[in-house]
Amino acid sequence: MLATLKKIKNPNLANNIANTLTASRIVLTPIFALCLLYSDKYPFLHFWGIVTVVVMVFTDCIDGTIAKKWGQPNALGTFLDPVADKISADVAFVVISVKYNFPMWATIIVVSRDIFVLGAWCFFLLVLEKSFVAVPHLFGKFMVFSQMTTIVVVLLQLEEHVIRWAWRSTIFFSIGSLIIYAININKYRKAVT
Repeated sequence: MLATLKKIKNPNLANNIANTLTASRIVLTPIFALCLLYSDKYPFLHFWGIVTVVVMVFTDCIDGTIAKKWGQPNALGTFLDPVADKISADVAFVVISVKYNFPMWATIIVVSRDIFVLGAWCFFLLVLEKSFVAVPHLFGKFMVFSQMTTIVVVLLQLEEHVIRWAWRSTIFFSIGSLIIYAININKYRKAVT
């Protein structure tokens, strides 16, 4: 697929592919949730839930790469990508808390962090009437990676100490990225041109 994209000369086509991959994460989120919630009644759904998560992680890894290398920055992509990340991660954390006894307080921290970030974004857009997009920082990237890792190790039902290490790193990076984001909110946002 990436080799094919190298031949694409039209940045709009690359953006459309990237945005479609991003949107697919939102579409796959309820499918993932239903697979896991009904896996007791239909055990084969557990496997398909894991496959869905792997596809979601894969699309998260390549959509930005496609947009940056062969496309050009656009408002839809810069809005849709973080929203898709938050929707898919937050739903996944709620599901693993309900289904796999993952600590609910950890899920509350993850979801509350995302609500704060989206609330700040809405404040910029609606109250200040400024079009801003999030500029990701390294701590935030580590947070996304640790969240995906936590979800996967819980679904694979790995050793308890591995799961504990994963969710502790998720909490650390979630709180840390929120603090960095709140302190430097103007630095980590830029105007859409």
